[in-house]
Amino acid sequence: MGDQGTFGIVFADIAGSTRLYEVLGDSAALAVINACMSTMGESVATHRGEVVKTIGDEVMAAFPDPDATFAAAIDMRRRILSMPPIDANGRQIRVRVRIGLHFGPALRVKNDYFGDVVNIAARMVELASASQILTTGELLSLLPPNLRSLATEFAEIEVKGRQAPVRIARVADDTETVEHTQVRFGESAPPAMVEARVTLVFNGQRWTLPIGTRSIVLGREAGCDLLLTGALASRRHATIEIRRDKAVLIDHSSNGTWLLVGDDRPMRLQREEFGLMREGRIVFGNLDAPDADVLDFSVG
Repeated sequence: MGDQGTFGIVFADIAGSTRLYEVLGDSAALAVINACMSTMGESVATHRGEVVKTIGDEVMAAFPDPDATFAAAIDMRRRILSMPPIDANGRQIRVRVRIGLHFGPALRVKNDYFGDVVNIAARMVELASASQILTTGELLSLLPPNLRSLATEFAEIEVKGRQAPVRIARVADDTETVEHTQVRFGESAPPAMVEARVTLVFNGQRWTLPIGTRSIVLGREAGCDLLLTGALASRRHATIEIRRDKAVLIDHSSNGTWLLVGDDRPMRLQREEFGLMREGRIVFGNLDAPDADVLDFSVG
């Protein structure tokens, strides 16, 4: 059947590969992607891992311990960022990669891996932005202090099949300082913690949630705090909860909720939750529907 054990799984996906093909043409773009895949393979080998498979512009790799898993992800990003920029008709383009990783029990069957650890690592890379590494609080707890200090937990999501939410951590990039305040979900808030202030803009109206607000419900049902009208919005579509210094978007809907932040690719939540940071836009139902409800937010 296979070997049961604990493994680190890393998914690394080249960001914007479709655009590379459009700008460079098929042959040149493929050469760039192959070079990136080879470079990431070097990182895997350096940190005692194995490339499990490559899927188009994505690498899946496995590692024997949490330290090697974490260090390999950082090394991948550094190597890709150190590659020379590509000249595209006088425009300099840098290739970037998004990475997701997790460590835990898995079933190894021949040269492939199956189980919760694979699913969660795949979810992390799906949520990551270009040049971003996302991992889990579970993996961080297994690292020595010098490595653990390189990441900050910032949100949690619900994952099918799991009773407890998965805590998400962002690994600092090379230009950031690493003196982060570690957020441990479930602990009591420090006395000096400031409650998150959330400002919303919907249908041309703007308001800031009063201090002490615990949550607001968004949906088509008459009792909701904010009434949606889009055809794909659910009766009780989503909730925004204030959890001390964090604002969390929770999707309850059938059609999902889209989150857009800066230049990051749109993120779809389906019966999941995600921490809101800085400012962005929430689209309820279908991202491309002409009558979709759109809510702008800022968190300070």
